[in-house]
Amino acid sequence: MKVKAITFVAAIAFAGQALATAPEPPQLTGKQDSACGAILCLAGAVMTGDLASGCSGYAKDYFSIVKFKRGKFRASRTASARASFLNQCPADDGGFKSQIGSKFGSLFASPF
Repeated sequence: MKVKAITFVAAIAFAGQALATAPEPPQLTGKQDSACGAILCLAGAVMTGDLASGCSGYAKDYFSIVKFKRGKFRASRTASARASFLNQCPADDGGFKSQIGSKFGSLFASPF
């Protein structure tokens, strides 16, 4: 009985030490946070067709990226710049970046 109690206390102490030394998750910079938020919001829009409440700021960040050349809208340059913006998010997106780009990347303005 005494051995079980000592083993239990040692296991608790070891687990506490392991938790105390666990690394902190990385903090996102402002651009990374905005890009990751845009991915979450626009992935939802790709799936449902609607923008969720609380996502208007992230959508605005994404759709404010518009490229022109000699005063004319350039869809491919806009899509490329928007893809670069989304790629600032370090998280694995499960393929949503390409789906977002296919659906919204070359639009002149937000459909929402």
